[in-house]
Amino acid sequence: MDDYSTKIKISAEHLIRVVFPEKALELDTLVSSPVLSFSEVSKVRAEIRLPTADDLLAHSNNIASGDVSFID
Repeated sequence: MDDYSTKIKISAEHLIRVVFPEKALELDTLVSSPVLSFSEVSKVRAEIRLPTADDLLAHSNNIASGDVSFID
């Protein structure tokens, strides 16, 4: 049992000290890349019609008032 717990402890320490920081740097690089440029967000939203927070609040208010129509 001690061998198993030691193995798990070593594995967890490796994840926290090595793997997590590497993944954080990879994610930072990806987010900073032109592929995820925030200048294109409004274009993407228009193309796939994602609801905004205001749309969701309006929908919630409509449900509360008895109007159960869907978000357009």
